[in-house]
Amino acid sequence: MRVIYTGSFDPVTNGHFDIISRASRMFDDVIVAIMVNPSKVPFLPIDDRCMLINSICSDLKNVNVVLFTGLTVECAKLHNADTIIRGIRNDGDLTVEMNMARINSQLSGIETIFLPGSPEYAHISSSMVREIFKLGGDISSFVPAAVANKLNTP
Repeated sequence: MRVIYTGSFDPVTNGHFDIISRASRMFDDVIVAIMVNPSKVPFLPIDDRCMLINSICSDLKNVNVVLFTGLTVECAKLHNADTIIRGIRNDGDLTVEMNMARINSQLSGIETIFLPGSPEYAHISSSMVREIFKLGGDISSFVPAAVANKLNTP
């Protein structure tokens, strides 16, 4: 089974990597689709996000990283994904993701599987990491080492 895990990954966090690595053990192929949202100003350039995810996933041989602009279901169709994977950190995520799963199913018939985030990462979000970094805080416990190194290198 081929699954797709989408997000902006701006930056990729330990929580994202937890979902990717767990999915790689559960499914034949995992496509990590870095979605480009033209209405948002990115924190990291798309090429850096792609390079970082490829770097941290280099030992996961069934994980492929792609870039995409548009609807998740169109990306899933393009890459022959059977299912969408979404990580759930809390009740708020569940509400938002359930609505998105219903829309995606109505648009395309593709189903969504939810993976609960591991407790040690459930409090981490990319937006929180960006805020901590911008204010000069230490993000090393929230992101893979490659991400921390990239952000801390001028």
